[in-house]
Amino acid sequence: SKDPADLDKCLLKLASSLKSQDKTGEARSILQSLLTRLTKTHGESSAKVEPVLMELGSIEEAAGDHTLAMSYYNRALGLT
Repeated sequence: SKDPADLDKCLLKLASSLKSQDKTGEARSILQSLLTRLTKTHGESSAKVEPVLMELGSIEEAAGDHTLAMSYYNRALGLT
């Protein structure tokens, strides 16, 4: 499919898979790029960015950066 939403879902799944393989740097990079693209396309208050913010929060929490993790989580919760 050439639908951008399908690509977004695939990138989110890829990042999640990379995270589960402890490839957090690669996962973080994919997610940050996806977040930038979704924000430009849909706006920073779009619910479409929520799963990306949650995944970024999870990565930062696992890395021990609880302040950054909470920042991502709070942004995501503000969208719901």
